[in-house]
Amino acid sequence: METRTVQAVLASQWDGLLPINPSAIAQRYGIEVIPLNPAEGLSGVADVRDDGTKIIGYNPNEPRYRIRFTIAHELAHHLLGHTQGNKACFRDFTEGNHYYENPAIETAANKFAAELLMPEKAITVAIERQGVTKIAELANVFDVSESAMYWRLRNLGYAV
Repeated sequence: METRTVQAVLASQWDGLLPINPSAIAQRYGIEVIPLNPAEGLSGVADVRDDGTKIIGYNPNEPRYRIRFTIAHELAHHLLGHTQGNKACFRDFTEGNHYYENPAIETAANKFAAELLMPEKAITVAIERQGVTKIAELANVFDVSESAMYWRLRNLGYAV
């Protein structure tokens, strides 16, 4: 489900430029993207206000690539319907708290974020047509962490 959703998002909202701007995409969907108070100990939040406004919160003290992944991850919660109906709020903590009530939902949001920020077609062009093959260089092009790029390449079947 998340693959089809992210492909639809890319087809309708991506301008073809790298790195992809998840905040701009969220805003095009009418989702407000706001910085959180770092003292709250959160990396990200996907929530719906009482007036129906969807929000994505991110920790402005984290590295840029982490903020981008967080925004894409929280966007997934909204676009995959995780915040609909019961207005469930999703929170990702900055330190050590990796317990999730529904790990499958978090996995789906992570997969969505990886596919949004590192589209397979763009990776293929970078590697096969432009000759960018080092993980660090690819991570720089897509503005993601080297770890995120490593796992994306591995999941796409590239020998890393």
